[in-house]
Amino acid sequence: DARNIFQEILPYACEEPAQLIRRRIAYCWYMEGTLYEMRQQHGMALNCLENARQGYHELSNVKDETMTLCEIGYLNESLLNFGAANRAYQKAEKLAETSGNGVQQIEVLRDLRH
Repeated sequence: DARNIFQEILPYACEEPAQLIRRRIAYCWYMEGTLYEMRQQHGMALNCLENARQGYHELSNVKDETMTLCEIGYLNESLLNFGAANRAYQKAEKLAETSGNGVQQIEVLRDLRH
């Protein structure tokens, strides 16, 4: 499992490689979450996506954090958990607005209205 390998070597990495490794760990969480989503293991998918979101947040990667929040919103919406879906979409919209990414903000607003 790539994520576990990255987590093992992270404490020994210098700053620049460590940043790259942290980014890879967040990507691994995201991909693992989408795999669980395809397998309809929604609880595991939400857990992985939340870990990815946290990783992106720690990296100040607003674009990917916003995208992950939208995925969390979509997954909650498909589970008929509309309150959690709206909270995720609203957080994503706020992040996109704060970052000044107008295109992403429009995409989030589109998702929020559905």
